[in-house]
Amino acid sequence: MQSTLTDIFLSPKQAFFSLNNKPRLLWVLLLQLALLCSLNAGYFLLNDSQFIVDQIVGQALLSQPNVSEADIRANLDNVPMTLLMSSSLLGVIFIVPITYLAQSLYFLILEKISGGSLTLKSCYTLIVWSSMPALIKVIAGWMMLVLSGGDGVSQAAINPLSFDSLLGLNSKSTFFQQFGLTSLWTFVLLVMGWYEFKKSSWAAALMSVGILQLIIIVITGVLLP
Repeated sequence: MQSTLTDIFLSPKQAFFSLNNKPRLLWVLLLQLALLCSLNAGYFLLNDSQFIVDQIVGQALLSQPNVSEADIRANLDNVPMTLLMSSSLLGVIFIVPITYLAQSLYFLILEKISGGSLTLKSCYTLIVWSSMPALIKVIAGWMMLVLSGGDGVSQAAINPLSFDSLLGLNSKSTFFQQFGLTSLWTFVLLVMGWYEFKKSSWAAALMSVGILQLIIIVITGVLLP
């Protein structure tokens, strides 16, 4: 398993060949969740509570422009910071696996339509391992938190590999802050993995993954401010 973890970064073709023959996902899913939770916890523990409240208020005003800032702050005054952190961690623990499951079902449907024999476990394995660039995102985020010296690091800033940060857009949009180099990396891994799992053409793999990514972008654009 350790060799597969190395191969997914250095030799993805070999990693997906191994995973196609023997799907395995639990430990790597738990690793991703643990590291993502650590970054979220670091955000709350290393930032000043007032700074975090200001960030939450700013995001709330973007998504609910008709609600006054005073009302939002009044509601947050009654919420302990530990509860906000716990909610964030629970969001990671539940939302990430469910998101992976939804993507896995997409590939399973494609597989059933084509009359293939891949299982839901195989599709879930593909999604989880293709998402390993998230670890790079976590490392980059921790570097931003540690180097900040307690000056306050926003949710956007702890993702320095996003297009918003790399291009200096400062869009204040959660949508643009979610996509970046790690998203492109994951996209490439998905194409390579689906090609290896299906033994299909590169064009078919690119189209299948491209449609999925388009769906994700549309849904993200609708749900996030």
